[in-house]
Order: sequence, then C-alpha cells, then structure tokens
Amino acid sequence: MKQDIKQKEFKLFRSITGDNGHKIEVAYAALLTLGQNNQAEKKATDELPASDRRVMAVTGLTATEIDRLSAPDFNSLSGYVDQMRTQASVEFFGKTMDPDSPTLALPISVNGGEEVTTLSLQVPSVKQIRARDLVSNDVMTRALWLTSACTGAGPDDLLGLAMPDWLHLQVRLGDFLQQPAAYFHSGT
Repeated sequence: MKQDIKQKEFKLFRSITGDNGHKIEVAYAALLTLGQNNQAEKKATDELPASDRRVMAVTGLTATEIDRLSAPDFNSLSGYVDQMRTQASVEFFGKTMDPDSPTLALPISVNGGEEVTTLSLQVPSVKQIRARDLVSNDVMTRALWLTSACTGAGPDDLLGLAMPDWLHLQVRLGDFLQQPAAYFHSGT
C-alpha cells in the first residue's frame, strides 16, 4: 500500500506576487502524470524548457510566476518533479507493493471510464514482444503499446498514470523482458 500523496506543500523561501496580484507563499505540487511529462517534452522550447513546463503542470503556476520564483524555490520544485520522473513507486513513496498488481497513486479511467486503483500486469508473450517491435520506431509508442497489452488499459488511459506508477510498470516489464524464469521462481 502506497503513501497517499496527491499534493505536496512547498513553503516558498521567498514569496512571489502571482499574476493576479496576490502574494504566493506556498506552492502545491500534484503528482506528474505520464501525459503531462510527454507534453512537456513535446512543447519544450529554448525560452520555456521541459523542466519549467513540468513544474507548471504540477503546481499550476504560470511561466511568469515561475520566472519570479527564487532559484532555491525552483530547485525544490524541479527536484521534486525530477524524483517523480526517475523513481518508481516503491522508491518514491517508500512503500512495498505487489510488483504485478500495484496500487496506483492516482486512479485512472480505463476502457471508456471505469476507474481503477490497481493495474494487474500480465507477463508478455514472445508474440506480444515481436508485435511491439513492429508497432513503431518510437520508444514511447512501443512502451505504451506493450504496457497496454499487458494491463488491458488503453494507451491513452495509461497517460493518466502518475510517473512513479508508470516507472514501476516499466521496471517490472523490464524484468519480464530480461530475466530468466528462475528469477521469478525465487519470489521476485
């Protein structure tokens, strides 16, 4: 069972004035989703890099409000976002969970609206792996396709996953793709 983190509070080192003229002393960071992360990558520019877009996505701050943040405050927020992008659920939330049926930090809607709080991951077959390799040359498209095939959630549904949950599924799929059967007989 994971720690229930929907938002994390960041008391700002230096308050800022928001675009609406109000003083902002605290920023709240929600969990970054796979879809938000992918959009930040696609829309990144020299003027507004992906890291800024990710911080904007999780905090709701505007680009001009991000510019007003003190460097230490931005470092705190972007560091938190980077943790979400690099740590699977077990590390990020500090809780153990079933590797093949993780409890999701953020419920997602699948297959037309059914909300789920866990995703069961099935071991991919050789046929599915070969089919994945024919889907696209794009790494993300292939990862979404295989994860969809092994969970039953559609590729678009998976974009709603919190990044640590997505990473958990990718780590486990990596185990399935790289480890021999004996690895799983040992209870991992």
